[in-house]
Amino acid sequence: MALYGWGMQRRIFLIYGELHWLETQLEALGHQPVPPELKTRMKNLEERTSRVKVSTKYIPMLYNLKDTLAHVRARLIKQG
Repeated sequence: MALYGWGMQRRIFLIYGELHWLETQLEALGHQPVPPELKTRMKNLEERTSRVKVSTKYIPMLYNLKDTLAHVRARLIKQG
């Protein structure tokens, strides 16, 4: 059962890692327009997250990930 839990967490943490990278890229841009590659990467992360299936125990983690994605999406839109 521990292996199953590790797999659930791994799915979520991999997306968090990519999201962190994306946030770093946004910060590095400053007030410059966001390149299309970053917008595409954000969309891919959102799509991957929407396809993640987890057991009830891991729903709060997935919810937090989706909330963080929404905040980064808002920042990306604001930055242009």
